[in-house]
Amino acid sequence: MSNMCSLITVLLIYNVYTLEEYMILICQKLEKLRQNMDYVQSDITDKAGISRKTVSSIENGNNFSVEI
Repeated sequence: MSNMCSLITVLLIYNVYTLEEYMILICQKLEKLRQNMDYVQSDITDKAGISRKTVSSIENGNNFSVEI
């Protein structure tokens, strides 16, 4: 995970994307990954112990916080 953070930090320094844009891209990737694994949101909620509303919010980019 630290390699991902390092890459994002470097790209932020060079203004490739804003942090918010990266978070949106990550959220979209998470949704695609879930779909590619033939999981529905309730599969994720069962495994992660979070609500379906939370999964939906994350996939839509509405529920994330970032600490640097």
